[in-house]
Amino acid sequence: MNLLLFQSKWLLAQLSRKELQETIYEIVDTQQDGWLILDGVEESLLTKEEIDNLITKFFEARNSGELSKLQALEIYTTHFANQILSKAIEPYLGARAIWKASSKAKIVGYHGVDPFIYAASEFEDRPSERSFFEAAITEEAKQWVKKRLRN
Repeated sequence: MNLLLFQSKWLLAQLSRKELQETIYEIVDTQQDGWLILDGVEESLLTKEEIDNLITKFFEARNSGELSKLQALEIYTTHFANQILSKAIEPYLGARAIWKASSKAKIVGYHGVDPFIYAASEFEDRPSERSFFEAAITEEAKQWVKKRLRN
């Protein structure tokens, strides 16, 4: 399990309640300090608020540092850029996921993912040019990953 990606998805509100619940139990099963999440908690269906509190407690106990929404969005975008490049996801669907996360993050003045958003929007609006926008999304994914590898 990639805890940094999970933390990013959680911070950007990109996980359903079911995914959160499943991930908590996966952390408990696979992480040495995963017991911190459910220590003293009854294993019943948890509310979204209880899940958020448990996850916050887990990351605080690990001293893993607090991610900003910008850092979370960049990690999330890198994940989807890699998924696009490995053909694990269609370019439009990856760009759409980035667009959705960026909208929820509401980072004022940040335009780093705008090319993905623009291409996904145009993909929807111009069906006759979808192959062009798929190629543009794939090229943006290459540039995104290349830039992250340099840093």
